Amino acid sequence: MAGALQDHQRAQLVGVKTFGKGSVQFVFELADHSSIRITHAHWFTPNHNPIHEVGLTPDFVVENDPNQPNNDVQLAKALEILTR
Repeated sequence: MAGALQDHQRAQLVGVKTFGKGSVQFVFELADHSSIRITHAHWFTPNHNPIHEVGLTPDFVVENDPNQPNNDVQLAKALEILTR
């Protein structure tokens, strides 16, 4: 959803680059109780940008400080953008 909104210039992303999990996999158990994982699909944004192993890059890169859990600088930046 975020990639689609960004591609269509309907939203600006704030935060850090996403992990990049953009594939759909099926796991099949075999007769010997081992298994096989088959990639069935990959996700792309509407502009055909891959998500898998690439992730989404925010328009505003903002990292929260894990040592200051009560100071959400990502939320503060998002509110700043919305109230311009």
